[in-house]
Amino acid sequence: GIQSEGAAHLSYALKYNTTITTLNLYANNIGAEGASYLTSTLSYNTTLTILDLNDNNIGDKGTRYLTNALKQNQTLTTLKLSGNEIGDWGAMYLANTLKNNKVTLNFELSTMCH
Repeated sequence: GIQSEGAAHLSYALKYNTTITTLNLYANNIGAEGASYLTSTLSYNTTLTILDLNDNNIGDKGTRYLTNALKQNQTLTTLKLSGNEIGDWGAMYLANTLKNNKVTLNFELSTMCH
């Protein structure tokens, strides 16, 4: 599967893409580093509405990267994060994003915590 380096290449390609609305990276083990690469996509992409990162081992650190990018994103409506070893800190980052996000955002979080 795709790991952090692959996520970097995808992020670069998707940064200014205007046609892709769904990105499914389920079970690719991109980790926190891969999540950090995807932040530029989330910050600049204006068409992506669904991002599936279930089972990618992003942890609290990767969750922090993603939630920081979501503060700038105005189009993503669904973020799937199940099975990512997200603990208390990651839950706090998600809660703060939900509190401050101006876009309706649906999180899928089942079995996210370790």
